[in-house]
Amino acid sequence: ARSMRVNGQRAMFLIGNDAFSRDWLTERLATLRALNAVGFVVEVDSESSLAELRGLAAGLVLIPASGDDLAQRLQLQHYPVLITASGIEQ
Repeated sequence: ARSMRVNGQRAMFLIGNDAFSRDWLTERLATLRALNAVGFVVEVDSESSLAELRGLAAGLVLIPASGDDLAQRLQLQHYPVLITASGIEQ
């Protein structure tokens, strides 16, 4: 975990299409819903894989994206990661 202060930052998370990311999403689903977090999915290889992840996320917005720029700017080495106005949790 790393502290930061970004007032007004909407909670977001970055996940992959791997077993660890799927488990992380399932375990933190209630927290992510409470934060109304938006998810960015990196390394998703098909629409069906994205649809499966969206099914797990039930009610959260998941957007396919390249995580390279975000990871570089925030000095992230791994995902999944949760980014809020107060910090980064990997």
